[in-house]
Amino acid sequence: GTVELAAELADGVMLYLCPINRMPKVQNAIERGAAKGGRKVSALDVTTGLPACISDDMNAAMTAAKNNLAFYGRLPFYNKLFQNSGFAKEAALLADGNPAGVSDRMADEVSLVGPPSRCRERLAAFREAGIQLPIITTVPVGNQTYTEAVRMTMKTFS
Repeated sequence: GTVELAAELADGVMLYLCPINRMPKVQNAIERGAAKGGRKVSALDVTTGLPACISDDMNAAMTAAKNNLAFYGRLPFYNKLFQNSGFAKEAALLADGNPAGVSDRMADEVSLVGPPSRCRERLAAFREAGIQLPIITTVPVGNQTYTEAVRMTMKTFS
């Protein structure tokens, strides 16, 4: 697939909305591609975009994460990614335009959700799973402005 080809030919692999539970499969593809290209896996950079929905109000943070993912779930490429990552039920609802299709588990597998300490713990889990260069994308929570959300993201991860 695409990940294997990138590991064979490119400087790295750039993922987006890749569920943490999919990372073992991604790592296997990286290893196969690197071997085909006669390269060391350690020579490749692995990154993914991680939406950050940071708030001490876990319910509000989860709602923001779900609303963010509902948009992507309507797009065929991401819908298929979600299907292939163990979220078939959610993907089916999202394909029909039902934003309630995003489960808590799905939101937590692809986003950093909740209080700052929890988001830092989740980021550490993504790093342990093989993400070397996380790209944290800010998602405002509740009535937060984008500027306030960016400041919260910087404070959380600085």
